Amino acid sequence: MKHSCRILVMMVLVSLFSVVGARAVEAAPRLTLTPASGSYSNGTQFTVTIGVETDGQKAAGVDIWSTFDATKMEVVGITQVSNPAYGFAQISPNIDNTTGKFDMSFVSNSTSTYDAQALSGALATVTFRAKATGTASLNFTCSKEFTDSNIISADTTNTDLIDCASNSSGSYTITAGVGGDSSVTTTAATTPTRTLPKTGVATPTVVMVVVGVASVLSALALRWL
Repeated sequence: MKHSCRILVMMVLVSLFSVVGARAVEAAPRLTLTPASGSYSNGTQFTVTIGVETDGQKAAGVDIWSTFDATKMEVVGITQVSNPAYGFAQISPNIDNTTGKFDMSFVSNSTSTYDAQALSGALATVTFRAKATGTASLNFTCSKEFTDSNIISADTTNTDLIDCASNSSGSYTITAGVGGDSSVTTTAATTPTRTLPKTGVATPTVVMVVVGVASVLSALALRWL
């Protein structure tokens, strides 16, 4: 009986540690995508917001390097959100729609809060245009090196806090559409109604009938005379 109880207690402890471990991984410093999935018509535009979560750890800057399926969509523009995760100076993004890449950096613009902020929230909005049907991916390039995505700690070590495995990844379905910009309301194409040409106009037709009848009556009258 005691042996069984010990096994049960050990199983409970292992389960608890597993749950705690899973939560720790889930809450690791990471980059996010909102939404991470969706369905859009070919030819329309849609937006994806890039954000950062540091799980309470202080950070001073963020580097974002991303890749996307350039055969299915293209970047129209990247703009800073109106209420960013922290006060920062956004370095102009580099966009390459040929290879399907873009990168940008965000550095704190306030020395008073440079080493006192945990980051949580949105940073920038990326506007895409769907250009071919299929499934388009969007991912962060991340290897814990300073040549791709980073979340830089706010201390003298400049440690990279990012947990690459915890970063969001995007998958977007492009469906058949009629094309055009998403800001323009599109309607389904319709087959024009064909109307046969009219053979005459009402008034001349009536006159011709009256003249014809009158001619017949005149001919008959002349025969009886």
